[in-house]
Amino acid sequence: MSDETIRTCITFLGVTGSEHIAFDKDETKVSFFGLSGDYYLCILTPSKRWSQAVASNMSSLALELAIIIARRQSRNGESAIPKIPCGNDTVSEFEEFIDILSRSLINSEDSSYSALIFIDFERYSAAKHVVRFSFNDDVISKIQGQIDFNDGGKVFVARVEHDLLAVLVNGISPSESVAFEQITKHLEIFRKRLKDQVKIGAEKFFLTFKSGVRLFKPIDFGATPPQDTVKNLLKQTEFAMDLVNRDTGNPYLFFTDELHTQYQRKNIIEKELKDAMNNEEFNVVYQPIFDSQKRIMGAEALLRWNSQRLGPVSPAEFIPIAEQSGVIIEIGSFVVEKVCQALSTTFKTLGFISINVSCIQLRDTMYADKLSYLLSKYPSPKGRLRIEITESVAMTNLQRTKMLINNLTQKGVLFMLDDFGTGHSSLSYLHELPLHTVKVDRCFIDGIHASNKKQAIVSSVNSLAKSLGLEVIVEGVEDPKDFEYLKNKSTSAFQGYLLSKPISKAEFVSLLKPLSETVVS
Repeated sequence: MSDETIRTCITFLGVTGSEHIAFDKDETKVSFFGLSGDYYLCILTPSKRWSQAVASNMSSLALELAIIIARRQSRNGESAIPKIPCGNDTVSEFEEFIDILSRSLINSEDSSYSALIFIDFERYSAAKHVVRFSFNDDVISKIQGQIDFNDGGKVFVARVEHDLLAVLVNGISPSESVAFEQITKHLEIFRKRLKDQVKIGAEKFFLTFKSGVRLFKPIDFGATPPQDTVKNLLKQTEFAMDLVNRDTGNPYLFFTDELHTQYQRKNIIEKELKDAMNNEEFNVVYQPIFDSQKRIMGAEALLRWNSQRLGPVSPAEFIPIAEQSGVIIEIGSFVVEKVCQALSTTFKTLGFISINVSCIQLRDTMYADKLSYLLSKYPSPKGRLRIEITESVAMTNLQRTKMLINNLTQKGVLFMLDDFGTGHSSLSYLHELPLHTVKVDRCFIDGIHASNKKQAIVSSVNSLAKSLGLEVIVEGVEDPKDFEYLKNKSTSAFQGYLLSKPISKAEFVSLLKPLSETVVS
């Protein structure tokens, strides 16, 4: 079933308000209906076995339909998120929360500090899979009971997403230092309570969180429209939360003047990114991958941005912002088309080119279709286009990622697991995902000639990969002694500044002439 069919069904359901839909597609009968408060998706097919593509589409359709039903129930006052009284607090819909925040800003004579807090829970998804569908509401009740600021009706809590809460604490103190101390104290108490454990039925969970805090005085925003202030406060709070560094051991961060400078820079980048494609500010460069004889095997395509306003911007800075804003979808399409085009023309003799893909791109329901279209438009890349995913990308939705990889592998796209060894479940991904290559992270390569531990790790990876039929590429080769050691240990593929930095397309073309005689000093 095509994505267009799915979209048609969803549009019909959303527009008509009907809770029943039925249609035929290629001898497959699909129906969706409500019965006694439950909803059913039924598929009748003449085939005894489903393809993975059909299963993926069915899963996507069921999810979209469930979202529509939930939104409709919310509009009709049948929200799946209950308003739960607990002390002086209430868990409310986020729209109601926004309204409360807006009204608190209208009271421009209030000179006391208030606090907007975002709390994002970790390990939440894993716990939810154990307790299943009761987890959302039950755990929110438990957690909400732990957010106790004892402020007599001045605290409001709302669920932004399934594992993200927003908290508003009004009228804390006219003193910023006192407000800071009060919020810090309560966050520490909340942190301890979660560490003690959350118990739901017979199950016990240990949840951790990261949190962003924005202290503000409503009186400071008297001349600004409330809707603009609310938007900025929410974005600033989220910005602080996203910058929480787990290595420090502190799960919360306050939005300060120093962060405000970074926040302004982020906003400028986000704005400029929207026009960067039209202004042709993006460029693709290539970092070659070599064999043990320093002959070019392939390359990794890397995106570079030279902004008309900002000048060169590091990918480490703009890629996360592009992911958050959704612009990464368009940027990713640009990169993959450039690579497919190059493989079919300029780099016909090159073994392969790999591209990096984010979890945002993999969530795009059209991603597989876009790649399939490009492989039809440029037949040469089949078998020579590779996609690099990190463990963090794979773990966002392992089953969906697995189906996507299987689907695209059948069309000639090969997958590589990047930064191997830096995550917590590397071996499980080698088992679960139909991969072609693993790239050993640079942290294991730097100084390997003098480190027994690193030597043991890389040797084990090589042996494991060989037994699983996987290729191995070592990244970050910068020391000649490391290269010689790895070469003598039968490592077959290398990437790093010792051999070549990322270079322009023209420079890469020169490097490939003639391919068989290419030697890089």
